[in-house]
Amino acid sequence: MPSALKAIATAALMLLTALLCEASGPESVRLKCQHMADTYDYTNLRQESARLHTMARRANDKRLEAYACYYLAASELKTASVREARIHALEADSLASLIHNDTVKASALNVLGIIANEYDGNNALALGYYLSALDCASRSENKRTTAGIYSNISLLFTSHNDTAGLRYCRESYRLSLQTGKPQDTYYPLCNLATVYLLRNDTANAYHCAMKAAKLSQQYKLHQPELAQILLGSVLRRMGCRDEALARLDNAIASLKLRNPASSLLAQAYFEKARIFSDLREYHASNSMCKEALACSSSLGNRSFVSDMYALMAANYEALGDKPAALEALKNENNVIKSTVKVQDATIHREIERTFDLLQKEKQLGLRDMQISLHRQRIGILVGLLAVIAIILSVVLVSYRKEKRLNRRIVSQFKEHDSLEQKLMEKSAAGRPAEETQKSLFEQMTRLMEDEKLYLDKRLSRDYLAERLHTNRTYISKIVKDNTGLTLPQWVNQFRVKQSRMMLADPAMESAPIKEIADKSGFANVSTFNVVFKETVGLSPSAYRKEALQLSRLSEKAK
Repeated sequence: MPSALKAIATAALMLLTALLCEASGPESVRLKCQHMADTYDYTNLRQESARLHTMARRANDKRLEAYACYYLAASELKTASVREARIHALEADSLASLIHNDTVKASALNVLGIIANEYDGNNALALGYYLSALDCASRSENKRTTAGIYSNISLLFTSHNDTAGLRYCRESYRLSLQTGKPQDTYYPLCNLATVYLLRNDTANAYHCAMKAAKLSQQYKLHQPELAQILLGSVLRRMGCRDEALARLDNAIASLKLRNPASSLLAQAYFEKARIFSDLREYHASNSMCKEALACSSSLGNRSFVSDMYALMAANYEALGDKPAALEALKNENNVIKSTVKVQDATIHREIERTFDLLQKEKQLGLRDMQISLHRQRIGILVGLLAVIAIILSVVLVSYRKEKRLNRRIVSQFKEHDSLEQKLMEKSAAGRPAEETQKSLFEQMTRLMEDEKLYLDKRLSRDYLAERLHTNRTYISKIVKDNTGLTLPQWVNQFRVKQSRMMLADPAMESAPIKEIADKSGFANVSTFNVVFKETVGLSPSAYRKEALQLSRLSEKAK
């Protein structure tokens, strides 16, 4: 019963952990994957990165998808399929290029460089990947990634027994010290030991290898067997073969127990084969070479394969087995040829990938250009709409101002007419019944108001002079002295007043302007329009509109 409860509790805890992880979101999963990558926990990284990849695809998050592809590539490379690692690394590189993420791109190119070097044997392509990765890492200012790339470049040189990689090893070690993490300095130390060994500097090689071994033991670092294998190589060069074999046996036992599918196991077997060859134990040496070849074949790793066949050929020759030696040399030659074929295939694949990437970047550029043009069109349209709105606002304000002004003019004229009528009535009431003296101007005014002489289109100064029994010049002088106007202007004032009354009359709303002009005494409608506008300040039509509106408002107010 207690065991059943314990199982239930364990299951509940696992379920709660899964729910918490799911609730934490994709970003927390990415951080978890990054921690696994930093601590070289590739087995768990493979599972978590697959989960992150699914979450990123579901959310259509290209950034997280790029990270997930890189983590998948790194974990697949170390634990499973190189083919899958290559696919994920290429996808991570493409996504990183599209979203302009130098951090992911540097890491993806670094993985592609490792594959090109260790599995394809294409040194030129690997170096191209590494240099491109180095450029991206320098832009992102990621010292840890930069140190790793320098370390891999040094391995590229050392895999071909070229000591030119020493400066890259030193730079990698210098940068790794700045991160302050012991696991970051472990691999640069191992690489330094390898390069010093190539330069026959066994003292420095032993120092670096021992330092790396102590670090791995002190901090329980990933792949401690690498330092042990390097110590075995150094001790072989120093002539301490028994101690070297002991180190290698410990490394092989540990790798078989912890990670049998490791390229380090092939390296340990091959190093042990070299020691047996030095001891003239050729059968044992060939046996170790076969173990190393089996490991390399299962992993698809081409590192040291041609060297293994070369060592086997030398061993068979020393044993006097010429056919076996010849067969080993043929195998070595086949490995070299297949490497060349793989290099060609890789180059073609890289060309196709570059072309596809350029096409995607071109499509992305066209899409960005279309978006930019669309935004420009929207900006222009918004600007035009704003200008139209401003113009309409100005027109509306002007219209309202003009309307208020027109109404004020009509009101003033009506007030003026009313006041004039009252003054006339008051003046008429104050005059005696029989007037004996009247000024000539008063007589003229009365003729205009009572007899409405202004309605006669043919009215002239001669006719007025005849009616008033005076001369025509004196009449013009009288009008000028009393009003400041010429005789025609004075007469037109009466005509305009008459026309204003008719224009304001609702009963004559449908009467044409020409009819109003004719009934007001104007000879033609053109003269009427000009005189009316000069006198009133409005056209006859505008005056009629405002006057009728005022009349309607007054009626409603009553």
